[in-house]
Amino acid sequence: MDEAIDAFYYPQKGKRSWGPSNGYGIDRGMDRLEYAEWWNNNGILIIQIESVDAVINVQKLAKPGVDMVTFGENDLNFSIESYPSAPFKNLQECIAHVEAQLADTHVKVGAGSSPSGSL
Repeated sequence: MDEAIDAFYYPQKGKRSWGPSNGYGIDRGMDRLEYAEWWNNNGILIIQIESVDAVINVQKLAKPGVDMVTFGENDLNFSIESYPSAPFKNLQECIAHVEAQLADTHVKVGAGSSPSGSL
């Protein structure tokens, strides 16, 4: 997860390299440091959970810098079906577990067919 955070955020929060001359949200006249600060304060890092192991370990994945988790339903179902003695029977049980694990954190849970969680 550190790798995703490092690749998403600019220094000093991450290690993303500079590249945008006309990146998302950049205003003309905005210098490198202004844009990096804007991005670091406004970018939304969403990770997608696609395995039983990720569901079980979601608290380790939901580090500072991660804003939301969503679910890759089909891949997660494959994982449930192939997991010996799966602790979850279906997607709804996985979502409930993740919501409970992240209830007291800053991380939002998108539990629908779109990243925002709406069905």
